Amino acid sequence: MTQQWELFVDESGDLGSRSTTVCVTGVLVLPSHAPTEQTVRQQWRAIAPHLPWPMHTAHLLRPSWLPLSTIAACALDPEAATTDTRLVRIRALWEQHAPAALAHALSGLAEHRQPRLSVVLDLDESLARHAPALLDELQRDAWRLVRSVRTHLDAVQRDVPSLRILMAGEAVQPPAHEASTLTRQELDSARFARMLEALVQRTVDYLARIPGAHVLEVTVSRRGVATAWNHGYRQLTAQDVARYMAPVARYGDRIRLTARPPQPFWTNASVWEVMADFVACRACGTLASPHHALTDVVSKAEALAGARLMARTSRFPQLASDGLPLDHVRDAICGRPSVWPPVVSCRRWAREQAEGVVADVKRRQAAMPGAGASALSLTPVRLQDPSNE
Repeated sequence: MTQQWELFVDESGDLGSRSTTVCVTGVLVLPSHAPTEQTVRQQWRAIAPHLPWPMHTAHLLRPSWLPLSTIAACALDPEAATTDTRLVRIRALWEQHAPAALAHALSGLAEHRQPRLSVVLDLDESLARHAPALLDELQRDAWRLVRSVRTHLDAVQRDVPSLRILMAGEAVQPPAHEASTLTRQELDSARFARMLEALVQRTVDYLARIPGAHVLEVTVSRRGVATAWNHGYRQLTAQDVARYMAPVARYGDRIRLTARPPQPFWTNASVWEVMADFVACRACGTLASPHHALTDVVSKAEALAGARLMARTSRFPQLASDGLPLDHVRDAICGRPSVWPPVVSCRRWAREQAEGVVADVKRRQAAMPGAGASALSLTPVRLQDPSNE
């Protein structure tokens, strides 16, 4: 019997900026062994009923977001009009010192559109200037809300044993020559493609250890993608996602990949995409340090996100998507000699991760002395054309 899996992917960080730490996160779900989307969404929304759906973590972290959402909800429902003196004061401050930002945010929320993060930052700034103590109170409220989300995510993982959360980041920042020769849009697309490939590869590696045949459907929110012919930008398609996944290696013929047509996050996000967004936003910064050990990175990421990460599989480094660590693993799989250069410009956690995987590979090779490199070779994946779905 073929098992139908779904991988919901979200990203964090400014992929067009070479100096920014970035990652992609995937929530792997086996729908036949998970609660329905509606059930999980109702539980998630109960954490903060006034917040617009889908919940977006970058907004959630801003102190102005919860009072702004509450004010907008009360404006839409006269019976919910609040007499909360703090909310009345906040609205009066915004009407006096940031009227344009407030009007823009409320008009968008009235039409079920979440305002740009820059608008919320403008509201934060107005409170920082004119009511700093109030801003501190709101920030504490925001952190309490984040802790509630984190606790809920931990409970979901306990209640859904088949749920897996994966991350892929960068062992090194993009090389200077790459950043200087690519436009911002091209750098964004190149980094996203590399990390998505790595994330899907780790997912396939995990599924390959489960007996039987599997279909993995990958969902990515709509985003821009660079066009090489005119240095422009267009919307990502399912065909683009399939192309990014084309280099993924597989075990035998048991795993088939498909890509769902990307939809806008703000209007069509699944609750599983909301979870991926939360984990990516919370955990991304832990990958930045060049000196942190793998165990420290994983434990800190899990503490911040409230999620248990699949930090490593037996075949590929789980968190690092590129550079010398991945080359080191591939050399070991293919039976090629691999020696770390004396000066390695990759993050410590990525190097430790690769070394652990190589040790696993060598143990397996020793256990199969007659198999050679072919038993662990990298073979192309067969993709289903999304247009034929």
